[in-house]
Amino acid sequence: MSKKNLLFITEGENDETKFIDKVFSKCYPNIEYNYYPYSTTIHTLAKLLFKSNNEIDEYLDIKGVLKENEKDEHKKDILSKTYSDIILVFDFDPHS
Repeated sequence: MSKKNLLFITEGENDETKFIDKVFSKCYPNIEYNYYPYSTTIHTLAKLLFKSNNEIDEYLDIKGVLKENEKDEHKKDILSKTYSDIILVFDFDPHS
């Protein structure tokens, strides 16, 4: 059985990993997934990713940008791992 690491970038605590785990276990029963959550807001992420001219670099490494700006060592460790996929999960709740 092969193993893959998935990075979940979310806005706060979530249950998405439980849902995705159930879906993946049915669709890909021969692959074991390890889930690593990383919490930020969509606004913080956008500020880090977009240049001053509101364009995004096509070669941008989201994980690298987050790691470069992260102060928490535990979160830096999460961002230092190698992932097969990075999944971004944000809601549509309005913010002031």
